[in-house]
Amino acid sequence: MRLWKYLALPASLPFIALACGDIGWSEDLDFHFKCVCGIGTPEEFAECIELGYPPDPETCPPDAGTVGCPGVCAPDTPAGFEGPVLVATGPAIGLPLCPLGTKEAIWAWADPQLGPRDCPTCACGEPPGTCELPTSWNTHTTVCQAPMPPASASFDAPTNWDGSCTTTNALSEGKFCGGVPCVRSLSVAPPVVVEGDCPVLIQGEEPTDLPIPYDGTINEWPAPISVAALACENDGKTPCKYASCSPDPPSSFEVCVYATGDVDCPQDWAKRTLFFEGGTDKRACSACTCSPPAGGSCTVQIHVYTDSACTNEQLSPYVSSDMSAPCYDLMSGISLGSKKAEVIERLPGTCSSHGGESTGEIEMQKPITFCCLA
Repeated sequence: MRLWKYLALPASLPFIALACGDIGWSEDLDFHFKCVCGIGTPEEFAECIELGYPPDPETCPPDAGTVGCPGVCAPDTPAGFEGPVLVATGPAIGLPLCPLGTKEAIWAWADPQLGPRDCPTCACGEPPGTCELPTSWNTHTTVCQAPMPPASASFDAPTNWDGSCTTTNALSEGKFCGGVPCVRSLSVAPPVVVEGDCPVLIQGEEPTDLPIPYDGTINEWPAPISVAALACENDGKTPCKYASCSPDPPSSFEVCVYATGDVDCPQDWAKRTLFFEGGTDKRACSACTCSPPAGGSCTVQIHVYTDSACTNEQLSPYVSSDMSAPCYDLMSGISLGSKKAEVIERLPGTCSSHGGESTGEIEMQKPITFCCLA
């Protein structure tokens, strides 16, 4: 019968009501209203049919209510809160759809637990550099093994010397300094390693998705590993002015009220969960940098001649940057007519890499508190 078909309908409607109150007959509704809307006991419906008033839901006013409470009897919605709503929580991917008769009202998130940013690996390349040839050359009146007196004469190379043959500061044979020959030994400053900054090398791709704002759209947040809350409200198609209960929620939903902010839950709505409607991914990767280069060295070979054309060689040792002004004995009073030098080897220094570390965290914003029936 049409009557009994209608009677079964309210128990399956997923409407959301405001409070728990009277169920069954309402004194505010006249007899015609009760009959047309199908409100009452089976005996009362039978009386309506006998009097020619069979239930006719299509003509029933939208606020007519329902028979009894087919679901959960809910306390009054507290001041400062909204709802009730049906709320499901869990991983964002996999949350159930809103039940029939309700619609999505709120998407919110708890701590997304994303972990650190996947940052690239920092490394440093070889520093550019040169080996500066020694320009400080000094003669002494004693042999190298004797206590070294102050320099007796300068045999310095020219400024910005390129190592080619030069007669700068030549000393003639038999030149005296303080009554003794100026040349008995020769000390040479070591070459100097001059290096620039190591180039920064980045191994792997740098993140390009920073920062990530979230303002309510599920596709804008890393949902697969976030904890989400979906609140479903009445879709407006099953109004419930006289009803006094919330429908039985599906097993994955709870009956809740909610308020903006981080607030305490009121009496009767004791199960509290805090979520957020917005947030910003402030995780980042620290910049890659390189320390100053260290450990570089170079070796040069110097050549000393008695003539001015760099042909009559008297000395040709190797001098390294890690030496301390090496000294070389010469024949007493020998002439120092010319010199030249060339770089034999340069070993670049190394730099330590820094950075490429994950910093920051997810900053959650716009808190919302759900208070559910325990």
